[in-house]
Amino acid sequence: MELPTKTVVLIAGDAKYALPQANITKTAPTAERPLKSFLAKTNVDAKKSWRMVYDGKRIRDLFEAEGQTHTIYNLFCAETKQECVIKGEALGMTIPEDLTFEPVAKIEVRS
Repeated sequence: MELPTKTVVLIAGDAKYALPQANITKTAPTAERPLKSFLAKTNVDAKKSWRMVYDGKRIRDLFEAEGQTHTIYNLFCAETKQECVIKGEALGMTIPEDLTFEPVAKIEVRS
């Protein structure tokens, strides 16, 4: 079953997200998206699930994790890896052979 995702605004320099400057949009700021920020996709529920990160051409990452995942690419979340593979195939993409499926380690954020 596909799990919900949403678009959020992330602000550069925020230690919570450790954002690289290269990902920041160069468009004029708005009330919804302040200067030095950008839009990102994130999962709504932080429960353990499979997450597939992809662009219009290929699957960039596929992993199982809990917590929040933020990406500037498209994000598909599901209960199983197979659901992600099926979604990728439906979009005309395959999983690259060099893509590993290591569990993602939790990252401790220090302020």
